[in-house]
Amino acid sequence: MSIIASELVAYGANHVYTPPRDDVTTVGGAIRVETGLLGDNEPAASPNDDISVVSTDGSDTTETTNFDYRGRTGALVNSGVVTMNGTTPVPMVSGGGPGPGCERILLIEYVHGGVDVGTITYTNTTNGVVGTMSPAILSQGSSWRLYRMFQSSYSLAASPVTFYDKMFWKNKNTTFAAIAPVYRLTADPQAMIQQGIHTSIDDSATIANRLTAPGGVSFVDDNVDQTGPDLAGGNTHAQGLWIQMTVPSGHAATKSTFTTQITAGTI
Repeated sequence: MSIIASELVAYGANHVYTPPRDDVTTVGGAIRVETGLLGDNEPAASPNDDISVVSTDGSDTTETTNFDYRGRTGALVNSGVVTMNGTTPVPMVSGGGPGPGCERILLIEYVHGGVDVGTITYTNTTNGVVGTMSPAILSQGSSWRLYRMFQSSYSLAASPVTFYDKMFWKNKNTTFAAIAPVYRLTADPQAMIQQGIHTSIDDSATIANRLTAPGGVSFVDDNVDQTGPDLAGGNTHAQGLWIQMTVPSGHAATKSTFTTQITAGTI
Protein backbone atom coordinates (compact mmCIF):
# COMPACT_ATOMS: atom_id res chain seq x y z
CA MET A 1 0.00 0.00 0.00
CA SER A 2 1.37 3.42 -0.96
CA ILE A 3 1.76 6.46 1.25
CA ILE A 4 -1.46 8.33 1.99
CA ALA A 5 -1.78 12.04 2.73
CA SER A 6 -2.39 11.54 6.47
CA GLU A 7 1.07 9.92 6.80
CA LEU A 8 2.85 13.15 5.84
CA VAL A 9 2.60 14.98 9.16
CA ALA A 10 3.78 18.39 10.40
CA TYR A 11 5.62 18.59 13.75
CA GLY A 12 7.37 21.25 15.78
CA ALA A 13 11.08 21.48 16.57
CA ASN A 14 12.73 20.70 19.89
CA HIS A 15 12.92 24.31 21.07
CA VAL A 16 9.19 24.99 21.20
CA TYR A 17 7.92 28.56 21.48
CA THR A 18 7.01 28.47 25.17
CA PRO A 19 7.37 30.97 28.04
CA PRO A 20 9.17 33.35 28.34
CA ARG A 21 8.24 33.84 24.64
CA ASP A 22 11.14 36.17 23.98
CA ASP A 23 13.29 36.63 20.91
CA VAL A 24 16.66 35.97 22.57
CA THR A 25 16.55 32.24 23.39
CA THR A 26 17.57 29.30 21.16
CA VAL A 27 15.24 28.35 18.30
CA GLY A 28 14.98 25.16 16.24
CA GLY A 29 16.76 21.89 16.91
CA ALA A 30 15.70 18.34 16.04
CA ILE A 31 12.12 17.22 15.42
CA ARG A 32 9.94 16.98 18.53
CA VAL A 33 7.33 14.29 17.91
CA GLU A 34 5.38 15.30 21.02
CA THR A 35 4.65 18.68 19.45
CA GLY A 36 2.17 19.73 16.77
CA LEU A 37 1.12 23.05 15.28
CA LEU A 38 -2.14 24.85 15.97
CA GLY A 39 -4.35 25.57 12.98
CA ASP A 40 -6.29 28.73 12.24
CA ASN A 41 -9.65 27.80 13.78
CA GLU A 42 -9.78 30.46 16.48
CA PRO A 43 -12.43 32.08 18.66
CA ALA A 44 -14.54 34.76 17.04
CA ALA A 45 -13.30 38.34 16.61
CA SER A 46 -15.46 39.24 19.59
CA PRO A 47 -13.90 36.77 22.04
CA ASN A 48 -16.98 35.57 23.88
CA ASP A 49 -16.54 31.89 23.11
CA ASP A 50 -16.42 29.15 25.70
CA ILE A 51 -13.40 26.85 25.27
CA SER A 52 -13.83 23.20 26.28
CA VAL A 53 -11.96 19.89 26.07
CA VAL A 54 -13.50 16.44 25.61
CA SER A 55 -12.52 12.85 24.78
CA THR A 56 -14.24 10.37 22.48
CA ASP A 57 -13.88 7.70 25.20
CA GLY A 58 -15.45 7.70 28.64
CA SER A 59 -12.41 6.13 30.32
CA ASP A 60 -10.24 9.21 29.82
CA THR A 61 -10.78 10.74 33.27
CA THR A 62 -7.31 11.13 34.80
CA GLU A 63 -5.46 13.14 32.15
CA THR A 64 -4.89 16.87 32.69
CA THR A 65 -4.60 19.79 30.29
CA ASN A 66 -4.17 23.56 30.22
CA PHE A 67 -3.44 26.25 27.67
CA ASP A 68 -1.97 29.72 27.36
CA TYR A 69 -3.93 32.34 25.47
CA ARG A 70 -4.35 36.04 24.93
CA GLY A 71 -7.43 37.65 26.42
CA ARG A 72 -9.60 40.47 25.12
CA THR A 73 -6.98 43.10 26.05
CA GLY A 74 -4.05 41.17 24.58
CA ALA A 75 -2.73 40.13 28.00
CA LEU A 76 -1.20 36.67 28.34
CA VAL A 77 -3.38 34.32 30.42
CA ASN A 78 -3.25 30.65 31.44
CA SER A 79 -6.48 28.67 31.51
CA GLY A 80 -5.49 26.76 34.65
CA VAL A 81 -5.17 22.98 34.79
CA VAL A 82 -8.33 20.90 34.35
CA THR A 83 -8.88 17.14 34.55
CA MET A 84 -10.55 15.27 31.72
CA ASN A 85 -14.07 13.89 32.25
CA GLY A 86 -14.36 11.35 29.45
CA THR A 87 -17.03 12.20 26.89
CA THR A 88 -18.37 15.08 29.00
CA PRO A 89 -16.88 18.42 27.84
CA VAL A 90 -14.86 20.21 30.52
CA PRO A 91 -14.96 24.05 30.35
CA MET A 92 -11.53 25.71 30.31
CA VAL A 93 -12.43 29.33 29.56
CA SER A 94 -15.81 31.06 29.85
CA GLY A 95 -16.03 33.76 27.22
CA GLY A 96 -19.31 35.24 28.37
CA GLY A 97 -18.28 36.05 31.93
CA PRO A 98 -16.34 38.93 33.43
CA GLY A 99 -13.01 37.16 32.79
CA PRO A 100 -10.49 37.86 30.02
CA GLY A 101 -12.19 35.81 27.30
CA CYS A 102 -10.04 34.09 24.67
CA GLU A 103 -8.82 36.14 21.72
CA ARG A 104 -6.32 33.51 20.51
CA ILE A 105 -4.80 30.27 21.84
CA LEU A 106 -1.00 30.17 21.94
CA LEU A 107 -0.05 26.83 23.49
CA ILE A 108 -1.98 23.72 24.56
CA GLU A 109 -0.36 21.24 26.94
CA TYR A 110 -1.80 17.79 27.62
CA VAL A 111 -0.36 15.43 30.25
CA HIS A 112 -1.07 11.70 30.45
CA GLY A 113 -2.74 10.30 33.52
CA GLY A 114 -2.80 6.73 32.27
CA VAL A 115 -3.55 5.00 28.98
CA ASP A 116 -5.24 7.40 26.58
CA VAL A 117 -8.04 5.64 24.74
CA GLY A 118 -9.95 8.35 22.89
CA THR A 119 -9.17 11.29 20.67
CA ILE A 120 -8.86 14.52 22.66
CA THR A 121 -10.60 17.52 21.10
CA TYR A 122 -10.48 21.20 22.03
CA THR A 123 -13.46 23.22 20.85
CA ASN A 124 -14.79 26.75 20.95
CA THR A 125 -18.45 27.72 20.80
CA THR A 126 -18.40 29.53 17.47
CA ASN A 127 -15.93 27.77 15.19
CA GLY A 128 -15.87 24.21 16.49
CA VAL A 129 -12.63 22.26 16.66
CA VAL A 130 -9.49 24.19 17.67
CA GLY A 131 -7.15 21.19 17.89
CA THR A 132 -7.17 17.41 18.26
CA MET A 133 -4.80 14.78 19.66
CA SER A 134 -5.29 11.15 18.60
CA PRO A 135 -4.26 8.09 20.68
CA ALA A 136 -1.52 7.31 18.16
CA ILE A 137 -0.07 10.80 18.60
CA LEU A 138 -0.43 10.81 22.38
CA SER A 139 1.44 7.50 22.67
CA GLN A 140 4.66 9.19 21.57
CA GLY A 141 5.36 10.88 24.90
CA SER A 142 4.19 11.55 28.44
CA SER A 143 2.90 14.96 27.38
CA TRP A 144 1.84 16.61 24.15
CA ARG A 145 1.79 20.20 22.95
CA LEU A 146 0.08 22.14 20.20
CA TYR A 147 1.62 25.57 19.72
CA ARG A 148 1.48 28.65 17.54
CA MET A 149 4.48 30.19 15.82
CA PHE A 150 5.47 33.82 16.36
CA GLN A 151 3.32 34.19 19.46
CA SER A 152 4.83 37.48 20.64
CA SER A 153 6.64 38.82 17.60
CA TYR A 154 6.14 42.48 16.74
CA SER A 155 8.13 45.44 15.43
CA LEU A 156 8.87 48.62 17.33
CA ALA A 157 11.71 49.55 15.00
CA ALA A 158 11.78 52.20 12.27
CA SER A 159 12.55 49.45 9.76
CA PRO A 160 11.08 45.96 9.20
CA VAL A 161 12.03 43.18 11.62
CA THR A 162 12.47 39.56 10.50
CA PHE A 163 11.79 36.56 12.75
CA TYR A 164 12.44 32.82 12.28
CA ASP A 165 10.92 29.59 13.51
CA LYS A 166 11.23 25.93 12.55
CA MET A 167 8.95 22.99 11.86
CA PHE A 168 9.27 19.55 10.25
CA TRP A 169 7.44 17.46 7.68
CA LYS A 170 7.71 13.75 8.56
CA ASN A 171 7.01 10.60 6.56
CA LYS A 172 5.19 8.30 9.00
CA ASN A 173 4.70 5.42 6.56
CA THR A 174 6.47 2.37 7.98
CA THR A 175 7.47 0.97 4.56
CA PHE A 176 7.38 3.34 1.61
CA ALA A 177 9.53 6.37 0.83
CA ALA A 178 8.19 9.83 0.04
CA ILE A 179 10.00 10.30 -3.27
CA ALA A 180 11.39 13.71 -4.32
CA PRO A 181 9.18 15.66 -1.89
CA VAL A 182 8.27 19.18 -2.97
CA TYR A 183 7.65 21.92 -0.37
CA ARG A 184 5.55 24.98 -1.17
CA LEU A 185 4.08 27.98 0.63
CA THR A 186 0.57 28.14 -0.81
CA ALA A 187 -1.08 30.97 1.14
CA ASP A 188 0.18 34.06 2.98
CA PRO A 189 -2.61 36.65 3.32
CA GLN A 190 -0.43 39.30 4.97
CA ALA A 191 2.49 38.80 2.54
CA MET A 192 4.95 38.51 5.44
CA ILE A 193 5.98 34.83 5.24
CA GLN A 194 8.66 32.96 3.31
CA GLN A 195 9.95 29.43 3.85
CA GLY A 196 13.09 27.43 3.18
CA ILE A 197 14.05 23.77 3.61
CA HIS A 198 17.19 22.68 5.43
CA THR A 199 20.02 21.29 3.34
CA SER A 200 19.62 17.73 4.69
CA ILE A 201 16.93 15.57 6.26
CA ASP A 202 16.73 14.75 9.98
CA ASP A 203 18.76 17.82 10.90
CA SER A 204 19.03 19.32 14.39
CA ALA A 205 20.24 22.81 13.47
CA THR A 206 19.45 25.69 15.81
CA ILE A 207 19.77 29.45 15.68
CA ALA A 208 20.91 31.59 18.60
CA ASN A 209 17.63 33.51 18.75
CA ARG A 210 14.48 34.26 16.78
CA LEU A 211 16.13 37.21 15.01
CA THR A 212 19.07 35.23 13.57
CA ALA A 213 18.78 33.75 10.08
CA PRO A 214 19.64 30.02 9.80
CA GLY A 215 22.75 29.35 7.75
CA GLY A 216 22.56 27.79 4.31
CA VAL A 217 18.78 28.09 3.95
CA SER A 218 17.30 29.71 0.83
CA PHE A 219 13.95 31.35 1.54
CA VAL A 220 11.29 31.51 -1.17
CA ASP A 221 7.91 33.19 -1.45
CA ASP A 222 4.45 31.88 -2.31
CA ASN A 223 4.05 29.14 -4.93
CA VAL A 224 7.78 28.54 -5.38
CA ASP A 225 8.72 24.86 -5.16
CA GLN A 226 11.72 23.50 -3.27
CA THR A 227 12.55 19.81 -3.76
CA GLY A 228 14.24 17.92 -0.94
CA PRO A 229 15.84 14.47 -0.57
CA ASP A 230 13.63 11.37 -0.43
CA LEU A 231 12.10 10.69 2.97
CA ALA A 232 12.64 6.95 3.38
CA GLY A 233 9.96 4.77 4.96
CA GLY A 234 10.18 3.48 8.51
CA ASN A 235 8.52 6.38 10.35
CA THR A 236 11.92 7.86 11.15
CA HIS A 237 12.74 10.56 8.59
CA ALA A 238 11.74 14.21 8.46
CA GLN A 239 12.60 17.41 6.62
CA GLY A 240 13.32 20.58 8.58
CA LEU A 241 11.49 23.64 7.27
CA TRP A 242 12.37 27.16 8.42
CA ILE A 243 9.66 29.82 8.43
CA GLN A 244 10.63 33.48 8.00
CA MET A 245 8.26 36.30 8.98
CA THR A 246 9.09 39.93 8.15
CA VAL A 247 6.98 42.47 10.03
CA PRO A 248 6.86 45.96 8.45
CA SER A 249 7.52 48.95 10.70
CA GLY A 250 4.34 50.28 12.27
CA HIS A 251 2.36 47.26 11.14
CA ALA A 252 -1.01 47.03 12.89
CA ALA A 253 -1.64 44.11 15.23
CA THR A 254 -2.64 41.18 13.05
CA LYS A 255 -3.91 37.66 13.60
CA SER A 256 -3.29 35.85 10.36
CA THR A 257 -2.22 32.48 8.95
CA PHE A 258 -0.01 30.90 6.35
CA THR A 259 -0.32 27.55 4.59
CA THR A 260 2.55 25.23 3.74
CA GLN A 261 2.31 21.90 1.95
CA ILE A 262 4.34 18.85 0.97
CA THR A 263 3.79 16.85 -2.21
CA ALA A 264 5.69 13.62 -2.83
CA GLY A 265 5.83 10.68 -5.20
CA THR A 266 5.08 7.18 -3.96
CA ILE A 267 4.90 3.66 -5.33
